[in-house]
Amino acid sequence: MKKLVKMFGLLAVIACLCLSVAACDDLESADVYVKGTYEYSMSAEGASTLVTLELKSGGNMTMTVKVSMNGQHIMNESVNGTYKVIGTKLTLIIDGEKQEATIKDGKISMAKPMGGSGENNIVLTKK
Repeated sequence: MKKLVKMFGLLAVIACLCLSVAACDDLESADVYVKGTYEYSMSAEGASTLVTLELKSGGNMTMTVKVSMNGQHIMNESVNGTYKVIGTKLTLIIDGEKQEATIKDGKISMAKPMGGSGENNIVLTKK
């Protein structure tokens, strides 16, 4: 009986180790899947906007917004922050403010980005 209990205990430890290794591989592959540069651009009546979102390893990110009016650059701002991914849910955190998004098939979809007005939804595409 003691041998049987030891055998089940050993099998349980091996199963836990296998699950731990599998979970680490999933986290690394998720990081590789998400990491990269995403862009959104729009133009209307002489004005153009380019939003670039760079998701880096370790949960760090940089968002850059460039605005031009009649060919002149009037804005070029970058901010750093962090991000978290759970499944297809992406949370961007900039200066303590959270922005929820969905990431799927190389696209990030955001509703009312960073509390802004205007378009209800923007989609950034992975380059």
